[in-house]
Amino acid sequence: MGEYTLDNNIKKVVLDSSAIINYAKKLEEMRELYKFIVPTTVVDELDNMKESDSPRRKFMGRTGLRFLENNENYIEYIVTDKVKEKTLPEDFDKGLNDNKIISCAVDINALLATQDRGMKIKANSLNIEILELENDKNVNYDGYKVFTWDCQDKKIAIELEKMANDDTINIFELEPNQFAVLKDTNQPLFDEDGIKDEYKVIAITQWTGEKNIPMKVSDINCSFLGKVKPRNLEQKMLLSILQNKNINIVLTSGTYGTGKDYLMLSQAVNMVQKGDVDKIVWFRNPVQVKGVQELGFLKGSLYDKLEPYSAVLDDILGAQFGTDIFLSNGTLEIGFLGAVRGRTFTKTLVILTEAQNCSKEIIQLLISRLGEGSRIFINGDYNQIDDVYDNGSSIAQTIEVLTGVQEFGHIKLKKVERSKVADLARLFDEN
Repeated sequence: MGEYTLDNNIKKVVLDSSAIINYAKKLEEMRELYKFIVPTTVVDELDNMKESDSPRRKFMGRTGLRFLENNENYIEYIVTDKVKEKTLPEDFDKGLNDNKIISCAVDINALLATQDRGMKIKANSLNIEILELENDKNVNYDGYKVFTWDCQDKKIAIELEKMANDDTINIFELEPNQFAVLKDTNQPLFDEDGIKDEYKVIAITQWTGEKNIPMKVSDINCSFLGKVKPRNLEQKMLLSILQNKNINIVLTSGTYGTGKDYLMLSQAVNMVQKGDVDKIVWFRNPVQVKGVQELGFLKGSLYDKLEPYSAVLDDILGAQFGTDIFLSNGTLEIGFLGAVRGRTFTKTLVILTEAQNCSKEIIQLLISRLGEGSRIFINGDYNQIDDVYDNGSSIAQTIEVLTGVQEFGHIKLKKVERSKVADLARLFDEN
């Protein structure tokens, strides 16, 4: 199929739906090393997902079909409507899709790429080699897409006019609550040395899941913290979804110093003072920084034990005095993750910080505790993993599971705003 020429020495790999959906980027990086075989059963599964009523399954189906379309020159399709006689042992159900895919790998003597644990067990019993895949730490979904266009081009002008006339057309193919940033190549921007390094942003639009709307964002005017303004484009988009009452689960990822905690906590305080929520419940998994000696058993109350890990609250709320004010009037609670089961948070803003040190089960548990009028803000950084949850799994899996759901929003922050000196910390990641 296509113009791809197969080297006879290249191994064939049968791709399962789960591998295509979860490891699309990794597979694209490997496509010169293997010949991809896609059973028609897998295509049918992806088509069915795309037509599902579940937003998550729709997103998964679209993701898989987009991979097939983008890599058609590297893929060979094999019809797998029926399993060939004697390809599989008699006790295998020949009608199951998983078994049809496994039989394809047996029949052509190929490796199998799957994330499905049950399929791996079956494949191992038949001595089928599994192609192990690992995602990169970074997740592809940033929460926005950037389009750099010549806005004087007639074709582009027609597309923009379509959107202006009918805001229900998802011309940018966005997920719910994802942004499109439009830049005009006719309006270049120059740095202090007079070198062109960017283009002017002419519009930022957001797809709600039903229509395109202009980005809505306001500075935070808080009697306690004063005026808080976003400093860059990504922070503006994050603040926009933090301020959107229809988005109940907000996740931001990004490196140190990008403003994750500051923006989330500032918005949280503002919400309490405006009466949008009754209180903030703040969680952080009390994990020691990697390479630092353990503190050992801590004496005192639960708050005394958690206090060393809550210094970020003091930094933002104005030393311990500010934190104590919120704690004493009941509008702030420092929560303990070990005591979450059985609780229900009503008209409460739950904040989980340093989520890279939490398992996906912890995030799932917190979301399941949200009652009427409650929301959850989550943040984390792939580069600051201090515990055993490698690959930033909780963050990556939360994005994977919830992308496509209208109650979920995510923005990845990229620019360090803490200080120029703090930005130098990134140099350690490059060596």
